[in-house]
Amino acid sequence: MRHQLARLCLCVWLLLCSVEAVYAQPVLAATIVPGRVSLLVIDRAFPPADSSEWMPVSLPDNWAHRDFRPERLPVWYRLEFDVPVEFERQGAWAVYLPYLYDGGQFFLNGKLVGKIDETDEQVHSKWERPHLLALPYGAAYGNGLNAGPNVLHLRLNAPAAGVMLKIPEIRLGPAQALQAVYERRLFLIRTIAQFTSAACFATAAVVLFIWWRRRAEVLYGIFGLTTLLWGVRTLTFVIEQLPTAQWQVWRLCYQSATGGFVVAMALFMLRTAGIVRPKLEFALIGYALVGPLVLLLGGSGIERWVSSVWTGGFLLVAMLIIVMVFVAAWRQRTGTAIALMFTVLVAVLAAGHDYFLLVSASWFAALAPQWAAERIFVLAYAANAVLLVMGSILASRFINTLHELEGLNQTLDRRVAEREVVIEQNYQRLVDLEGQRQGAEERQRIMQDMHDGLGAQLFSSLSRSERADMSQQEMSDALRACISEMRLAIDSLSTSDDDFAATFSDFRFRWEPQLKALGIESRWQVSIAPDVPPLAPHNTLQVLRILQEALTNVLKHSRATHVEVRLRWVGALMTAEVEDDGVGVQDTPRTQSRGLNNMRLRAGRLGGTVMLESRPGQTVVSLKVPTTALP
Repeated sequence: MRHQLARLCLCVWLLLCSVEAVYAQPVLAATIVPGRVSLLVIDRAFPPADSSEWMPVSLPDNWAHRDFRPERLPVWYRLEFDVPVEFERQGAWAVYLPYLYDGGQFFLNGKLVGKIDETDEQVHSKWERPHLLALPYGAAYGNGLNAGPNVLHLRLNAPAAGVMLKIPEIRLGPAQALQAVYERRLFLIRTIAQFTSAACFATAAVVLFIWWRRRAEVLYGIFGLTTLLWGVRTLTFVIEQLPTAQWQVWRLCYQSATGGFVVAMALFMLRTAGIVRPKLEFALIGYALVGPLVLLLGGSGIERWVSSVWTGGFLLVAMLIIVMVFVAAWRQRTGTAIALMFTVLVAVLAAGHDYFLLVSASWFAALAPQWAAERIFVLAYAANAVLLVMGSILASRFINTLHELEGLNQTLDRRVAEREVVIEQNYQRLVDLEGQRQGAEERQRIMQDMHDGLGAQLFSSLSRSERADMSQQEMSDALRACISEMRLAIDSLSTSDDDFAATFSDFRFRWEPQLKALGIESRWQVSIAPDVPPLAPHNTLQVLRILQEALTNVLKHSRATHVEVRLRWVGALMTAEVEDDGVGVQDTPRTQSRGLNNMRLRAGRLGGTVMLESRPGQTVVSLKVPTTALP
């Protein structure tokens, strides 16, 4: 809250400094004010030197306070002044006017010395800027400025209907002394207006783009519209001449921007204070459309009514907004609410000041004649301060939102980190459980293999031994088969998943001596690519059992002299072949057919196939296993 109040105080201070720079401008000792001023309304190219029709007046002169107005006749002002003898040592002289809205012509001692463009059939002029005209002096310039008495005539065309002549206090003196006063007022009246319009248009473009991307942020849209309308309205201090046909269009835009700005600012204040009244908002928008609609239908002749009556109605609207915002500030007692309260108060006071200055209220001129004569419209500065406060409120909301988002992100990051730890722990538990499950399944497979293989052979051999149905040689063969089965199981199950080549080497090491002892020469062709996928121990056992079954058939039934074992493993396909030069399978016993069925059964468990090709002199048992289908 302290920061918002500090920003508000800074804006108000800048406003007061800007106004004081004009109001408290020093009175230059080197300048003079015409001593005698008189008025004449006459339709002549140049008024007579002496005439009883001249009417004494004083400057500033505001025709809104007169009982009569000219009927499209030229108006002449006669200004008499004395120049001190030492003026030549002071350099070039000039005449300074803080404003001359409708332009005019200047005659020094009967000679035309300067002209400010007036409204005619082609161009409409309305000068908001100050004017500084150089004055010639000395005999070299004919009727130039001379020491002693001088006369300056100011010729003005009668203004358009509904517009009153306003003549400021005129000051003459050295151009160098008046230049500083002229530049200061020019900066305050015109240069600041130019910067204000440019800044408003740029800010409006950015803020309205944000609102267009985030339609839910209504305050951004209202603030962007407020800034845009104020930029358009401020152009009245920049656009001083337009073709006559376009002037009425510009005044329509100006009045529309004026009413739209007031209503948009009121909507922003109400919504920021937490006051949302749809009916009131629609009523304000409707009232803002009344003035431009009347001006559109009635033409330029009704603009004075629009500027006085319709614009004055906004003061009542402002009083209502003040009451509502004050009540909200009293209830909420937040920094934003208090800043809004003071902002609305400053804006309403500035708007009231400008309204009474615009309509030339007589009581206002009587209360502060010097200030009223300067005609400084402070709303142009107060509105800038109001817009700064409005922008500060939006910026504070945006920054607070960022802080909240940062807090939420930090909380979210902390919670995500905590969840990651929990997930990692749960994942580790799942890995452990999966390892336990796979171990249990592996033990189950080992038990099943031992039961189906070694257990079945031992049980069969025990039964035949108990019945005395086995010879000593058969008993020895059975025991050798059991020992071979046990070694095969131990070799395959004691290796890791990626050590199939080592297990196959052990298998070859045991079988080569057995084949050689029975007079069978063996050849082994092994081709295993380095990037083959791993093979689980129980799958390795099934592959080796199939090969063992094929080699056993070679030993027992083929009567072969040569056998060749080929193993190729490329990619995801493993191929194993056992080829012998025996008698073939035509006359083999049933036990050999049972062995072939066992091989096919084991291959089916692996998702592969076993093929048999046999003829006298050549028998080939082929195993193909796609490892991608392995369980």
